[in-house]
Amino acid sequence: DLMPALVAAEFVRPQPDQPVASFQFKHALTQNAVYGVMLTDQRRGLHASVADWYSEHGDSSGTRDDAILAHHWQGAERWDRAVQALENAGLAALERWACREAIGFFERAQDIDDRHAVLGRAPERRARWLWCIGTAHYRLGRIPPAEKCGRDALALAGYPVPATVAQCALGIGRQLVVRFLRWMLPHLAAPARN
Repeated sequence: DLMPALVAAEFVRPQPDQPVASFQFKHALTQNAVYGVMLTDQRRGLHASVADWYSEHGDSSGTRDDAILAHHWQGAERWDRAVQALENAGLAALERWACREAIGFFERAQDIDDRHAVLGRAPERRARWLWCIGTAHYRLGRIPPAEKCGRDALALAGYPVPATVAQCALGIGRQLVVRFLRWMLPHLAAPARN
């Protein structure tokens, strides 16, 4: 085992508060140098192993941080899992009002999907990401980008914002008919049950 020698040479230090034997590089420069000399396949394998382990065990408190998972799934080039972890991290960031962070996670998920077609261009999911980005911009007081994201999300979901008064009136009329029918159908079916 090389770990005692690495600890003695002060390259790494043990992490006693972890549930399994864990070590951390003592200096970031050492970590970067070791990472830099690894082959691409070794890096991918390392990231995949860490992500698999972390998915199962979480951190020392047993919780799982999706941002950490996203980092490792991206390093492993497992784009489907990276996108899912980024989406989860974005939703968690939005929930705790970490708006800039949320925007970054969702935009990174969009970028991966654009380059690797992970979702098969699933418009509903991408619309949800845009809506979340718009919500984050709105919370930051950035109204023009929030409005653009909202309009883009609605259009992607198949509900473009009406451009004219006539389109707006038609949309409202359509919704009134739908709501009326939803209200009436249970009332019309009630006598048949008796």
